[in-house]
Amino acid sequence: MVLQTTSTTSSGILRDHGRPCPWRGRGSLLGQAAPGVLLRWIRCTAGTVRTRVCYAPRPEFGLMHPLLTATDGAVISRSGPTVLVPSTTVKLELYGATSEAVVALTEGEEVGFALVHHLTDGSGAGFRPDRWLRPL
Repeated sequence: MVLQTTSTTSSGILRDHGRPCPWRGRGSLLGQAAPGVLLRWIRCTAGTVRTRVCYAPRPEFGLMHPLLTATDGAVISRSGPTVLVPSTTVKLELYGATSEAVVALTEGEEVGFALVHHLTDGSGAGFRPDRWLRPL
């Protein structure tokens, strides 16, 4: 299932949508066809558009504000046994338990975002951004 949103501004049109992830290999048959990684893409379909991208993970039903650390090409979010790794070609700036970026796109340009889930015991999708984000 893909959710798509189209936003029209005075300077252009921006489309935000998810894409199915090609990665499989989950341990059981239950959910085997489900994506292993959450993918989101923003694409400028007309004109020029500036948009703010914000990543604010709140695990444990919003009770936790995780520790965010920056690495090359990713931000790592740790909270208890949960590790979330959003990966993108956009440089995310850290602001406490939130990271964000302002993205400027012109017609035909797009930017991808992948969110990978790990547990500290090593289970989960595994962090391999090269498998989910293609170069722009």
